Amino acid sequence: MNTSNIPRYNLKQYTRVFIAFFASLVILSFFQYTTLYFKDVVDVILSVSFLQAVVHHIGYTSLVALILVPIFNFFENWRPKFGFKLVATVLILLLIIETLLIGYYFTNYVPLGMELEGSGFDAIKNSISNSNSISLFIILPIITIITLFHVIYRITKKVYHHIGKMYPFTIILFTMFIATLFIDGKPINLNKTNYLISQLITKSKIEKESAMTGFNNQEIIWINSVFNGVNVDKAYATAKELAYNKKYERALLLCKYILTKAPDHIDTQILTGRVNAWNGDFDISIEILMKCMKTSNKYVDIYSALLDVCYWSNNKTATNKVLNLIKLNNIDTTELVSKIERAQKILKMEVANNGITKYKQKAKVDLVSTISEDE
Repeated sequence: MNTSNIPRYNLKQYTRVFIAFFASLVILSFFQYTTLYFKDVVDVILSVSFLQAVVHHIGYTSLVALILVPIFNFFENWRPKFGFKLVATVLILLLIIETLLIGYYFTNYVPLGMELEGSGFDAIKNSISNSNSISLFIILPIITIITLFHVIYRITKKVYHHIGKMYPFTIILFTMFIATLFIDGKPINLNKTNYLISQLITKSKIEKESAMTGFNNQEIIWINSVFNGVNVDKAYATAKELAYNKKYERALLLCKYILTKAPDHIDTQILTGRVNAWNGDFDISIEILMKCMKTSNKYVDIYSALLDVCYWSNNKTATNKVLNLIKLNNIDTTELVSKIERAQKILKMEVANNGITKYKQKAKVDLVSTISEDE
């Protein structure tokens, strides 16, 4: 029990220190996304994925605040300001750990903890010790984040009167924590400390990305930054937008990943064919679209894409084959009229040109024969 005359810290200071903690976590995430952006791993910094990271930090901060509330009250009652200093020290240690884990993440492109079921702790130690960026990417950020934590705490003194008008603090924390349980996450936008603890305790796999064959770590980070693994149609829309913006390699990568999640997603298969054509790989495009036709031979979009690719590549053999398949499969040509007419016109021109060429060749042969007879 507190028997001294020194006033104890209360919920006001406790709230402020956790606001500073949360703001510091957001700054660390911004640092992570900025570093990955300049490494050309992600396309944008302030993305939906970054907002998801902020949401996960809210949940993590709320959980830590709920756990430390009784500890804070106990030690503040025992010795004024001791409980506050203890909590602040714990938060600084957590920020240091998060800084180290983020540094590890954008150096190795996998979160620390993913190796626990594979190579074990020895591999983790070796990876950390072999890092060439300790001074730049660890020591400086640690000093910076501790300074920012202190500065933000000082700043919150000016705005706390707005926070004081809210509902009881613990209810808000509990609500935020429960809400974040329903937000799906990937390693790029999860709190790294929270991720590591979950691996140490449960050794579970949050969709173990390393098991995805055909993708390296940098590609996985980029995929996670644009697709959270839930809504395939939304991912398809993103891939289509990337393709329209002429980011063909990114579009193909996302299409490849979508097809690992939903192999029968026909629109993604067609988009893959179109993107290959836009990228100049016409033979690959036609091959992909022909395979699509075997599984969905009544889908008009496949024929539309094939007619476009055949036109762009000037592949008259494939054009003739597609026109025959349209007739054979009784395809509704309402949406294909202009493309079919374009294809037929090109084939007629080809026939006419072949006829003219043969006529010229025959005339040349006749002329040579006539000259020979005159001699």
